[in-house]
Amino acid sequence: MSGNSLRPTTIVGIKSLAKSFKRSQSIPHSQALDLAANHAGFQNFRHARNKLLADPVQKAVQGNYPISISVDWRDRGTRQFGSETLTVVLTAPLDSIAPIAKFNSAIGLYDWYAESLNRIYKVSIADKQESARQKACELAARLQFMAATKLLPSTGYARFLPALNKGDRVIPGLDHYSPWYDRTTKRYLLIDEPYVDSAGQSRDQSARDLWAENSGFEIIKPEWPGMYNPGGGTRIFLISNTKKGIPLSGIVSALDKLPSPISVDTWNGVSGPYSQSQGLSLRRSRKKDHSMPARIGKMPITAHAKIAELLASVNSETSHRYVVYSRLLTLKEQLDNWAYTEHRTSEEASSKLLSLYHNQYGLTVTRSLPEKRRQKHVESLLKVKAILAKHYPDCEPLRKQMKLLDAAIKSLQIWTS
Repeated sequence: MSGNSLRPTTIVGIKSLAKSFKRSQSIPHSQALDLAANHAGFQNFRHARNKLLADPVQKAVQGNYPISISVDWRDRGTRQFGSETLTVVLTAPLDSIAPIAKFNSAIGLYDWYAESLNRIYKVSIADKQESARQKACELAARLQFMAATKLLPSTGYARFLPALNKGDRVIPGLDHYSPWYDRTTKRYLLIDEPYVDSAGQSRDQSARDLWAENSGFEIIKPEWPGMYNPGGGTRIFLISNTKKGIPLSGIVSALDKLPSPISVDTWNGVSGPYSQSQGLSLRRSRKKDHSMPARIGKMPITAHAKIAELLASVNSETSHRYVVYSRLLTLKEQLDNWAYTEHRTSEEASSKLLSLYHNQYGLTVTRSLPEKRRQKHVESLLKVKAILAKHYPDCEPLRKQMKLLDAAIKSLQIWTS
């Protein structure tokens, strides 16, 4: 987004915009401050400071760190487009929460670009205004979580689960899960955000509680709703080993002091013109590998469901093997996009697609698999390739997905028992 496309609402924001004006227009700092304040609706910087610091809400904000999150969107059905920007206030600067490289490696955050410590953009384009707002809300909540807990996102599934009996390696009912790491203690915990019932319980709550008791883990649900779509029915659960994991009491206490996450229903962001964000130039520099297969093929819901079932089965025993996990994660995200694009006009079909490619059978951590199990997973991935080839024409987008499957298959074949 260009430097003058947002209207600052805090002194910190005005100062940040002033720096941008100073660089882009080569003007003195005092003049840049007045120009930024004028852009925010004030006569000059002194007027802005007097007005904002007289507001008790703004007083609480000063000394904290606002971050603007921007997501472009384009609705092909209505032919409308725009950009949504949400500002979240953190208690620490972004680079003290986590190195940018680690931040971008978190599950679900690979598509975000941090231009600076107070501006983050979504590189890809959302397909609706509501979807753009939802994505901004999810990132805002994740930043709140990181600032409050000082934890880093991780891919250390095997380190999260110490050596357990084979039957205890599966955590029932995992959904939208991710491991997190404490830099100080070098310990781990797992965040799980499943959909819950009216009582706030997951569908496998009894099995999860029994697993935790038998395996030496604890599972706690904070009062703070969580990061992934809490307004849509999910809740956050913290899972940690009672002896070697991160103690949960301090994490729960920190989270429960946070304000409720902003949701689409409580949206207080700013709507702006489309393609103003930095993400535009990044999109132009990327190869077009997220397009539909020549916009010709269309796979039925039943075929999507079968593929999702096969991929979940493979993931249940291989999620810690990086090549398999990363390739299948990319594949699932792409197929999820295709399925929604193909069937979003059908209300019944859209309801069936909800989290179709993100359901899990549980997480099993093992350093090896018997040859028969590995061959079974190879056969499952070959079935996925056959289903894709049946319903989509031979084209570059499809070939890219086939290469992901080939890489996962090769990794399974060379996996020593």
